[in-house]
Amino acid sequence: MLENTAVISNGVGLHARPAARLVETAMRFKSDVILLHGGMTINAKSAFSVLSGNVRGGSEVVVRVEGSDEEEAMAAVMACLRNLPNE
Repeated sequence: MLENTAVISNGVGLHARPAARLVETAMRFKSDVILLHGGMTINAKSAFSVLSGNVRGGSEVVVRVEGSDEEEAMAAVMACLRNLPNE
């Protein structure tokens, strides 16, 4: 299991298009991808879960990845979170 901390880089947070981009990225991997934010556990492979997490721009989240391709998944998810669109 890998864990890393990320700050949501865009102004709108994980809403609509940014959330969809994160889910698309996480779905490319076999590993489980979880975000921890505000006492919530958010499944990054579920658009409903990501949108329900109410993660705003500038928020800090813990990214937890576990599985056979966890290193690649963590790198891709962290890159995605650093480059989210402001849409």
